[in-house]
Parts: sequence; structure tokens; C-alpha cells
Amino acid sequence: MNLVLIGNGRWAEKIANSRHVLDSMENVQRISASSFLSGQSNSRFGNTNIVWITSRPSLQPEVLSKLQKSSCYVIVEKPLGLTLTDFELLKTGELFEENRLRLSRVWNYSQIWTDFISESHIKFDQI
Repeated sequence: MNLVLIGNGRWAEKIANSRHVLDSMENVQRISASSFLSGQSNSRFGNTNIVWITSRPSLQPEVLSKLQKSSCYVIVEKPLGLTLTDFELLKTGELFEENRLRLSRVWNYSQIWTDFISESHIKFDQI
């Protein structure tokens, strides 16, 4: 499996260097969110199975929106965005409809997220 991390911060570095990722992925690439959003790095997505968005909350909704037509699974981080509109992106688009949107395990420990899920009647598989 091939993983692309979108984001160049400490969190992306920590994920890329984690033993679990290194043991389970054939190839791990990191690109900045700004490079991805500008289209400079889209050629790296040829055989990508998983994209993990590790960028700042202010950029994640735009990155997620651009990944809607991709065929890979997408992992998002907490917080997904900064507004309710950002959170609404979770319920729309092909990633959600085709069950290809996944949440980082960090979400498992969020009471805010648990409340949002129960009120919205959304079911997500946790990875």
C-alpha cells in the first residue's frame, strides 16, 4: 500500500516515522498542502491507496474538497476545520457516499465528535 501525507508539519513527520506506518506501507510520501492545492504535486498520486490530510485545520476542508474525485481512502485529522460548514463537508461528496473517508484514531477520544455523530446519525468506520 502507498500512503501520501498532505502536510509538512510535525504531525506529518510523526506519522511518517511511526513504526506502524513504516511496517505496513510500501511507500510513504509527504507533500505540503500548498503544493497539493496548487496542483504542483498531483503527479505523485498515481498508485496511492491512502491519503492522510495532516495540514492545518484552515486548509483541510479545501484539501478534502479536491480529493473528492480520487479513488483512494482519505484520513482526516481533528479538527477537520474551523467552522460548521467545514464539518458539513464530511457528509457530502463521493468520499462519504462511497465510504472512503476515514477518521484518525485521535477522534475516538473526542466528546465533541461523539456528540456530533450521534446527533447527525452518521456512521463511520474507525481505523
